[in-house]
Amino acid sequence: SLLLRWWRSVVKLRRYSVWLPYALNQAGSLVYYLLLAKYDMSLAVSACNGLALVFSFITSHHVLGEQVDKPIRAVVGSLFVTVGVGICMASSSSTTTTSSLS
Repeated sequence: SLLLRWWRSVVKLRRYSVWLPYALNQAGSLVYYLLLAKYDMSLAVSACNGLALVFSFITSHHVLGEQVDKPIRAVVGSLFVTVGVGICMASSSSTTTTSSLS
């Protein structure tokens, strides 16, 4: 019984709808640790949380085929999050570079 349940779990891993979200989750964890090593914790957490929303939208809509009620609004929101994270990271890196030069 235990061996049969284990085998069913292994068989489920052959489906991309199971391993793709898991792989993206692990990639997100890696990005989180890389951002945390380079930037302040408050910026890294905000960036990862914002980007998690973007990647969740991309994965659910484009890869898994889920329907989105208002796709234009979701795309515009994802773009705003991405631009906002980029601005925060650019301003943080320029502040760090400026303060280290002083």
